[in-house]
Amino acid sequence: MNDGHDRAATDSQPLLPDAPMSLVPAPPQSPVPGVHVVPAAGGRRWWLGPLVLALVATAFVLQRPPGDDPKRRENIRTGVEVPPPAVETSGVFTKLTLALRGAGGETGGMLVSMLDEQAIESKQPADRFRAAVLGADLFWTEGKPMLDGSAENPVAGPLGAGGPRVSVATALDQIEIGLDAASPLHEDIAAVRSALAGNPPALDSDAAKGLIKRHGRTLGTIAATLKDPALGEHTGEAAEVRSGAAARGWGLIVFLLGFGALFLGGALLGLVLLIMVIATRRPRLIDPRPWDRGPAVGGLAPPGGETVWLETFGVFVAGFLALKGVSYAVHAAAPPDSPLPIIVPLALQWVLMLTLLWPVVRGVSWQEYRRRMGYHAAKGVGYEVGCGVVAYITALPLLALAAIVSAGLMIGWRKIVGDEHAPMPDNKLIDMVGGPTWLVVVLGLLAVLWAPIVEEGIFRGALYRHLRRTMPALASALVVGLFFAVMHGYIVFQLIVIATLGTVFAIMREWRGSIIPSMTAHALHNTLVLILLTTLVTLASD
Repeated sequence: MNDGHDRAATDSQPLLPDAPMSLVPAPPQSPVPGVHVVPAAGGRRWWLGPLVLALVATAFVLQRPPGDDPKRRENIRTGVEVPPPAVETSGVFTKLTLALRGAGGETGGMLVSMLDEQAIESKQPADRFRAAVLGADLFWTEGKPMLDGSAENPVAGPLGAGGPRVSVATALDQIEIGLDAASPLHEDIAAVRSALAGNPPALDSDAAKGLIKRHGRTLGTIAATLKDPALGEHTGEAAEVRSGAAARGWGLIVFLLGFGALFLGGALLGLVLLIMVIATRRPRLIDPRPWDRGPAVGGLAPPGGETVWLETFGVFVAGFLALKGVSYAVHAAAPPDSPLPIIVPLALQWVLMLTLLWPVVRGVSWQEYRRRMGYHAAKGVGYEVGCGVVAYITALPLLALAAIVSAGLMIGWRKIVGDEHAPMPDNKLIDMVGGPTWLVVVLGLLAVLWAPIVEEGIFRGALYRHLRRTMPALASALVVGLFFAVMHGYIVFQLIVIATLGTVFAIMREWRGSIIPSMTAHALHNTLVLILLTTLVTLASD
């Protein structure tokens, strides 16, 4: 089944007739009308492949998340620095716990224990303090607040880790032992102890303001207004904060259940489709026959030049590195609170769209450019878009498996080197979607428009086009997936998911010959991720 596949039969082209003897070399001629042909480069371009690899390696190094600062890590461990509560941990757990408090202590206790144990393993006293505050607000046993609602005994908690369950007072003592004398957490612990003793600070006091500043409005207000439920319900601002957080928690529950059901249904359908694909299409994925392979015709390179597609990829990476340099310069020159270090890199990324036209600059005709880059639809654009949606659903089980492997490796590595020394997942997207509205809009345009157009054209258009001249389909797809991953700025374990995604998109190109399906799937994937992150941040933030 060809389905608009863009293989060119250069091997079947007749040799050009012998040219008459002449002292002046005849200009290059093309076996395909309308296609510009560059002279065969032979050994003169042996350097292009190594140069592209060097550019990609440079981009990989520059894209790495910044390494941990040992001094900052020590300051966090001793409480000298109190990082704000992370949306994906403290924010989510707080809202869910407050929403589920009426459902009984078991579920809430499990969430508080998870937050507490994570803080213990990562040596984050601020997060353990926050877990203690939640435990004090939710669970009181015989007048004594507990971390998870259970009695103080040597029995392990709900997750079977972390040692004995202790009272909040004991947990606060344990936290304070390791704090530096200059840690502001001493003040926070003193305020909570005062509240537990029946003398909570006024919400307009410096102690309450410090709690809210360091731990967010929800946790800070809860910490400043702790009291035994036997003394009556909270009123005023304390009640308003708790009810608002609980409402957001229910919103999170409904959204996560709905999104989870949608993903599970899609993954199950995708599993069925994947089995069908493997059973019926497997030979296509290991097809050893390359595209446009064969000796140069009449001493000329194949149509479009032997290296123009690799050149296109190299020009893109070089342009990316140049814009990185500009971004670094802007960041160094901008004032501390200026938005320019964020605005300039996001705006300059649109300039990289011009690199897609490199083959045209090199002389490839527009018609041939569209055919070889995959900008065509043999059965109509709507049909190719539909193929992209179906192919993305088919790939969901593979993406889920990649995510599980990535998480497992990350957890295993943290166990080996110690939680406090392991690299944390890169969460810059969460930080960005939690920013101002204009930033979310710009990020959305890049994710839903720029990435499907530029990244698909460069990776699945030009790079895959080049690799398939000499490599089987699956090998080409894996290489494209690897290059696609290393060009993204995430920690190594997270790149497994990105590489899987890039490989899947390349297989879509192999299947249809067009990049419209992979563009569709890329846009769909980024849209779903953006919706997920934006909703989580909106509901989990204060």
